[in-house]
Amino acid sequence: MEHIAVKHENCNISACGICDGGLFICKNCGLLEGSLTTDCPNITISEFNSDLIYNGFLDFKDRDWIIGGKNPFNKQRDKWREGGEFHDMSSL
Repeated sequence: MEHIAVKHENCNISACGICDGGLFICKNCGLLEGSLTTDCPNITISEFNSDLIYNGFLDFKDRDWIIGGKNPFNKQRDKWREGGEFHDMSSL
């Protein structure tokens, strides 16, 4: 199942991250951006599991949870790191 974007109607928030198109949140599972699984599990995901997904320890694909599975964001981040384009600033 594909992720479905949350859409605001009659939003009065100035510079809304969702309405302005800068933030993707799935209305079915609540995951966003870098924590989106490959396929939508169609259930609300806890913050704990969202963190596991974001950090590349969990994914959902073909109607199954994959421990150690990487979502598309994790795979792209790995490519950036391998190519030297990603700069780890955690040691600063």
